[in-house]
Amino acid sequence: MTIQNELLKLITKGRRTTLEEMKTSLNKRAGSQFLTVLTKTIPKMRKNGNPYFGKVSKISRFNGTVGFDYDAAVERRLNKEGTPLTAFSRGASALRVELDAVGRLTPFSRHPETGAEYLRMMLTPSATESVFVSNDTGEEVLRTDLEPYLSDTGGYSNQGLKDPVRIITPRVENIVAVVTSGETLVVSS
Repeated sequence: MTIQNELLKLITKGRRTTLEEMKTSLNKRAGSQFLTVLTKTIPKMRKNGNPYFGKVSKISRFNGTVGFDYDAAVERRLNKEGTPLTAFSRGASALRVELDAVGRLTPFSRHPETGAEYLRMMLTPSATESVFVSNDTGEEVLRTDLEPYLSDTGGYSNQGLKDPVRIITPRVENIVAVVTSGETLVVSS
């Protein structure tokens, strides 16, 4: 099923909710939990000479886990690969994890300077699918047409892993829908 079809299905069959209700629902569940998240974002692109700049959105579907301990996940994977733990060079994150009232990890993190809130998600293998669409027509724009203008993404070389623990942190305001524990929440704007 394409992302466009999945998005239409979710929007028509999912329960409408506000952003705050969606966050409350995710925070209610203690421990890690599996999710599917759909986001709509403005892709990071170069401006100069780019005929697509400001005219394209990116719709993405991510499958993964929230409420996880990043360091422990990397260390488990290092052990599985037979790599010494010293291969992991912990870096500083620009985001601060949020804890609930009793000190447990929540699925969210916050930028300390801007206050922007993000969902922290550890991706499952082959967990990402994205499509680019025209803001004017809603028609798909091929990635091959955009590639000369797309910004490079960072890597995971600090983990020391052959198969890195992949993390995404979409801004909460860019979440369109969440599927968890059989419940589909569609965020109304």
